[in-house]
Order: sequence, then C-alpha cells, then structure tokens
Amino acid sequence: MKRCLFLFLCIVVLQKSFAQITFCPPGAKWNYRFEQYWMDQRIDHNEQITYISDSIVGGDTIRVLHHMSFFWTDTYSPLNNKTSLKQHGDTIFMRNSWTSNQWQILYNFAALPGQSWTNTFLTAFPNIYTVTVDSVDTFLLGNKWVKRLKVTYTNNGFAQYHGYIAEHMGSSGHLFNYATTTTHDAPTFKELLCYTDNSLGQIQFTSKACNYTNVGLNELSEKLDLKIYPNPVNDVINIESGLSEAEVLISDLNGRIVKQETLNNQKINTSDLIPGMYFLQVVSDKEIVYKTKVVKQ
Repeated sequence: MKRCLFLFLCIVVLQKSFAQITFCPPGAKWNYRFEQYWMDQRIDHNEQITYISDSIVGGDTIRVLHHMSFFWTDTYSPLNNKTSLKQHGDTIFMRNSWTSNQWQILYNFAALPGQSWTNTFLTAFPNIYTVTVDSVDTFLLGNKWVKRLKVTYTNNGFAQYHGYIAEHMGSSGHLFNYATTTTHDAPTFKELLCYTDNSLGQIQFTSKACNYTNVGLNELSEKLDLKIYPNPVNDVINIESGLSEAEVLISDLNGRIVKQETLNNQKINTSDLIPGMYFLQVVSDKEIVYKTKVVKQ
C-alpha cells in the first residue's frame, strides 16, 4: 500500500513537472503603461496587446495578436501591428514584419539555467538579442501556480539587462521585451497594468485602471471654448474655437510634424494620414494654446 502511494505521488509530481505551460489562451489581453516626453510634457498612454483568433496552418495552431508597438522605441503604424504565435511543447514561436515573417523563438519555457536562445530583428541595423536563463521557479498568479524564468538579455553582445518571463504573461516588461535604450521622444515602457484571459480572468497589477492614460489635456481649451471632434477620426477633424487666427500642427509619436495647416475653415483633412495615434496642437500668437491626442482610424 505504501509502495502504491509512493508511486502515485511520483506520477503526480512528474505530471506536474512535465505539464505543458499555457500561453496566450483565448481571451488573452495585456495592458501596459508607456511614457513619452513630447514638447517637454510627459504623456502616458496605454499599450494593449490582444488575442484576436486562432487558425490552423500546416497542422499548427496559429494565434494572432494585435498590438501597436513591437519595440519599445517603435512608432505606431499598421506595418507592425500584428504578430503570429505558435506553440510546440513549451516553446513559443513568433513571426511578424520585424522578423521578416520568419518564425523565431519568443520564449522557451523548457530552457534550463545556462541555456539560451537568440532573436534577430530587422531594424535600421540588425538587432541581435540573446536571452539566457539564470534560474527557474514558480509563483502564484491569481489562483494558479505558474512557471517563471529569470533571464539576462544581451543586445548585440554588449548591453545587458535582466528580467522575468512568466507563463501566461510573458515578459515582466513588455510582452516583446527587446530594447535597452530609447530616445527622448519615443515611448518607453513603464509598467504592466493588467493581464486577462478566459481561465485566469482579469489580474490587475497596479491601482491604475487597465485602460489608464494621461495625455495632459490642456485646461486652456475650456477658456477658449475649443472643441475637437470626432476622435477617433476617419477623414475630417472638426475644430470649434473662438480664435480668429491659429495654426494646427499634427505630429507622430516621435514628434515629427506630419500635417500643418492654418485654422480657417475649422476642418482638418486627415485622409492622407496612416491609421495610428497622433498629437495635435493648436498654436496662436506663436504660443501653444492646446494639446491633445487624436486617433486616426
């Protein structure tokens, strides 16, 4: 009897040890806070990565994620707003425009301390990241014990930084945790706000709302009786104001001005802009009197 009980416990332990990890199940959604300095003003915005659907390709289950940013320093554009994932055992593979649509390892949860994997991304110059596992443990996420890897990232053989990779959530930074530096105008990851999937439900990591954003809307707009709509916008932004003369500047997230017009007919045509998030400012008498963000659909 004791021998049978011992064998049973061994089987349970082995099953737990070799149980396949869970990653990006239906309903998966990540919410992050990104910070950016623009025109000497700090702007917080929400980055969301969302599971879209499954499809079967060549016998593999391919999961499609929608996101706005891949690299932390990346601008928002339709070019890189989808990533495909597939899972073989405990290894998660990804492909998108940054990997030249070639499959690469995103996470290897089967890796042991001392083992590593490498990613190469297509940017202005090749970025090669080596992820080395330092240790492996488990922690309680919601009501489930999940696997976690402590890792060291090495960028092009030089810059190093440390982080964690966890079952369900992925990297303790951004899901695509590949960047060591950023520019003053580019968005920088600050914190994980929430993670959600159909099995765990919603897990909130801070006191901020999952859709937290703080774009510093200018109170001066109320004094000027200034209104901008619709937002999001398809083609035309309507601007109502009491200003006799003003100029409208629309910039991308890196601060580059993509549209500049005088505010004459109170309408700004945005049909030539690619979908994404922009910042709009109204300038009167050479002073910025209003700033906000607009989303182009």
